[in-house]
Amino acid sequence: MSWQTAPLSALGSVGRGKSRHRPRNDSSLYGGPYPFFQTGDVTAADFYLYAYTQSYNEKGLAQSKIWEPETLCITIAANIAETAILKIPGCFPDSIVGFRADGSKSDVRFVKYALDVAKRDFQTISKGTTQDNLSVEKLLSINLPAPPLETQRRIADILSAYDDLIENNTRRIAILEDMARRLFEEWFVQRRGLPSIAAPVEWREFVMGELFSFTGGGDWGSEEPTRDESEAVTVIRGTDFDDFDGGRAIRSPVRFISQKSFQKRRLQVGDIVVENSINAKSRTAGKTLLITDGILQACSGRAIGASFCKQYRPIEPSWSSLIYLYMKGQFERGELAYFQNVAANGIAQCLEDPRHSGAHQDSGLSSGATV
Repeated sequence: MSWQTAPLSALGSVGRGKSRHRPRNDSSLYGGPYPFFQTGDVTAADFYLYAYTQSYNEKGLAQSKIWEPETLCITIAANIAETAILKIPGCFPDSIVGFRADGSKSDVRFVKYALDVAKRDFQTISKGTTQDNLSVEKLLSINLPAPPLETQRRIADILSAYDDLIENNTRRIAILEDMARRLFEEWFVQRRGLPSIAAPVEWREFVMGELFSFTGGGDWGSEEPTRDESEAVTVIRGTDFDDFDGGRAIRSPVRFISQKSFQKRRLQVGDIVVENSINAKSRTAGKTLLITDGILQACSGRAIGASFCKQYRPIEPSWSSLIYLYMKGQFERGELAYFQNVAANGIAQCLEDPRHSGAHQDSGLSSGATV
């Protein structure tokens, strides 16, 4: 079956977001009731966009514009051609393009799927010498499939049903993970409500490094195979942690490293990968990911941490979940602030300081009974 094709502008209206004020990060613009969606919010979204990290006040709104729900948001800077459908009214900057479907010509869900399929083409034509950028002109230069409207709706209905299931499961995973974290904190941080079997056990302090049989940095390798770097691996970056935790589509790149590096750094079930790089914006040093069988399967069993991550392998595999929850809780409570200072090289050395310690039970954790 052959379908007609058409540029995005033929399927609806296209316009850039507005953020006229300079500097963009002027604090006087923020803190009000108007959601302000940024490229990172679009990238982090699954299918629909309703979560945001900033909001405009009246001054911020005056130099921007409110877009209505069912607007398709398309990133054109930083993260190229990421898409999400706005579910609540909100503003976004000129690094995001808004598309409003013409109801007589297109279904916004189908257009999103078409753009996602064409993402690699958009990223290719966006390559720049300093920073990738997808202009509106480039965005409109690629034709998208444009079958009859009824066909678009039928396809979108089928595909979006799967996305709805994924989104519901992602929320359930987040709820269960939060329950596990809270239970862990009550038992092992606040020492409340411990199971009776664990109550009589003595507690002592330890240096975190005592619990690991292996620690090491990651690798980045090459984009293409070479004579020395021929092993294809999935490289897990700190920016990928939330995708793996939420069960979303994997965006980690496949790169090539040496066989020696792969043998040393190959991730195993129970390993803990820690984000080890920071900059003035992210402040993510200490963010953690527990490697599960599902994660390794998604990476075809061949995965390593990126060069700005560190890998930790507990001496006893049954400790992994407990140690992971402890480290994750430290990060979320801000206890790793010591490591959040931006050094000259932009790298934070996580868990290497002897002051980084925790507590475990002499006969509990060592035997794995409380994990």
